[in-house]
Amino acid sequence: MTDEALQQWLPPDYGAESRARQALRRWLADWGWPRDEADDLVLATSEAVANSAEHAYPADRAKPDILLEATLLYGLDGTGRAVISVSDGGRWQPPAADRGFRGRGLLLMRALTESVQFDTSGTGTKVTMISHPISTPAGALPRQRPSQPDPTSLAQRPR
Repeated sequence: MTDEALQQWLPPDYGAESRARQALRRWLADWGWPRDEADDLVLATSEAVANSAEHAYPADRAKPDILLEATLLYGLDGTGRAVISVSDGGRWQPPAADRGFRGRGLLLMRALTESVQFDTSGTGTKVTMISHPISTPAGALPRQRPSQPDPTSLAQRPR
């Protein structure tokens, strides 16, 4: 079973990571996601957004917005998982051989989530992360979602 999704378009600039962290943290909190597990997902997502903003496009090319999406999955076994994806229109670039003090984002994403998948089609790159399962009371996540969604968390793609 799935529930209401988060969809946020982020301009690929220095503030993209912060906006992604705020939107995802608020969305997870609204659903009663445990704080420690939410912290892991927020950090992994921040790394994926940073990669899109910094590495997806050559410097001389216009950068389209980054799409952050998140959904919840409920299992029949009484667990819940968050599925988070970060998409851009850039091309996948393998990590540099000499990473220096940087280049640990993919390792962090893998360590903080149950799984990470990369779709590197000709139309862009999509990183999909699935959280570790959490136990949910009575088989469903708490229903703490506000009756009116925050308009900044459901932003429409600019035209």
